[in-house]
Amino acid sequence: MATAAHIRFAKDESGRITAANDTFAVTRSAFHCLACNEPLVLRRGRGNAGPYFIHAQAAECRLGPQLALRAAALTVLTDSRFIKTPSLPRVSAGASQRRPPTGCALEQWAVSVADHVVEQVPVDFVAETLAGQLIIQISIPGLLDTQIRDKIRALELPALEVVLAKPATIHGMADLKELLLHSITNKRWLFHPAMSDGRALLEKKLNWPAPQRTAALRQTAASATKHIGPSTWSPAHVFADNALYCQLVLGDKIEYLEAKMGMRCDRWPDYVDVSVKGERSFGCDRRVWQADVFSRFVLRTEAFTAAMVVDWLAERYPGERPFPNSDKVAVYYYLQELVDREFIAQGRAQAYRVTHQNPLDTLASFAWNSTCRLSASQLRSLSARAGLRIPIDFVQELLDSFNDVHPAGTVESFVKMLAYRLHAPPRCVLTLLCDAQLVVENRNVQTVAQASLF
Repeated sequence: MATAAHIRFAKDESGRITAANDTFAVTRSAFHCLACNEPLVLRRGRGNAGPYFIHAQAAECRLGPQLALRAAALTVLTDSRFIKTPSLPRVSAGASQRRPPTGCALEQWAVSVADHVVEQVPVDFVAETLAGQLIIQISIPGLLDTQIRDKIRALELPALEVVLAKPATIHGMADLKELLLHSITNKRWLFHPAMSDGRALLEKKLNWPAPQRTAALRQTAASATKHIGPSTWSPAHVFADNALYCQLVLGDKIEYLEAKMGMRCDRWPDYVDVSVKGERSFGCDRRVWQADVFSRFVLRTEAFTAAMVVDWLAERYPGERPFPNSDKVAVYYYLQELVDREFIAQGRAQAYRVTHQNPLDTLASFAWNSTCRLSASQLRSLSARAGLRIPIDFVQELLDSFNDVHPAGTVESFVKMLAYRLHAPPRCVLTLLCDAQLVVENRNVQTVAQASLF
């Protein structure tokens, strides 16, 4: 049974979500229900009820108000790109009890996706913050799944629940933004690595005792903003090698890296020349430290963590950082680029596994077909075959890109952009382009030399 008497949000003709109290918007469009897609009409309401929507026909869908509120909440999160979160519970030094959290924190992101599936668990919203993935779950009366909380906790990823307990009191976007983005009294952490006692899920079910932790470790875990696995033990000769490397001049360092990469520096590929925030943290050209990271961790290891990369670079490239944690920021974004190119796969707690494959290397042999044409029916069938889920608001943009023309950039740049926007592997995007005959193989490809590092 619906707990909200009126529908406060609806979809207009352009597909945007509009509130009933938005006077400018509601006077210029027709509206449809976000649950059943049936036409809605606006009612002004009496007293404090405020304006609201009702179905044009007599029959109403049962969960129309709740689904409309949920869709509006996901839109606000996508557009705003930030949320205030309650501080993590502080762990007592003398016992395993947690004290109530005080204060708040701010989480921000640039990449997000709504209605996503994480390891076969459907979640409302996933944002890619600097600290890693953040799951946001919207809890609304009438839509609550009592089992979803346990499934999300089992993912062992940072997960925040936002409770919108009284939908009838949310009259418009202003009320929704206040509760969703700024208020912290209606939010709680379902899981955060800093709240974990160190036991795996199976160990908790078997009631195994938690490992002993010192007071300093408890304080560190409680105040952590991101969880990175501990670095592995390194032999003493590794630190000696790093100390010797620090004292080399730039020419000797490049000769050393050329031997590790197996090619001259003017032939290094573009994945060791990636512009990232904080790239000046290591006092040298970005190609030097990126080639160092790639040759050390991608070519010669099977798995590693971001913390291992940061610590290793700190030993080899000491010096002033342009801003706090700039080295961690640079490493994070560079590793994300390698993930996008499928050199490595990201796991939990900023752990990475080397995949030893990179489909983007083959894109240099592809060029655009001179007669590019893509129809809506063709896109629908081929995207399903390639396993791509294309949002409805991106379909027309994609069709216009191949209306007897082709994108201005290269095939590689377009595949990277499309894979980024669709949150899909590049190989699936390349499969779509090949099946649609939008690209042809170009056998006359020559490697372009890079600018000199000297």
